[in-house]
Amino acid sequence: MSAEERRKTPRVRLAQFAEFIQEDRDAKAPNKLVGHAVDLSEGGVRFEAHVGFGVGSKVVINFGLDGRVIAARGKVVHFMPKSDGTASIGIKFTALHQNDREMIQDYCRNHADRQPKSAKLMHDPRRGDAGRSAG
Repeated sequence: MSAEERRKTPRVRLAQFAEFIQEDRDAKAPNKLVGHAVDLSEGGVRFEAHVGFGVGSKVVINFGLDGRVIAARGKVVHFMPKSDGTASIGIKFTALHQNDREMIQDYCRNHADRQPKSAKLMHDPRRGDAGRSAG
């Protein structure tokens, strides 16, 4: 089963600087990283950064959304080095203030229709089309 099939909510593009801080920190590793958020869903966010934390790391995430700072706790569920020296880092939210959760839900709902067809999530639970391409 692909990530798109497992994902329960739409993922939308996002272009925001972000910071994440490792909570279960190894003393040898930096505990604070800056990168940029590239996409967002109700369940998590994907960042790109020059360094990252390993899968399973617990992090605190801060990023901007519509003029407001979203602060959440999460867990690294994806880490993929890229050829340009950066890494793609997927973080699943584990704790999120209700107001921030509602803001993310509204943002995703309002921006899902603005995505290029190739960027839309493959699954829309309202249509029951799990795993099929939106394009």
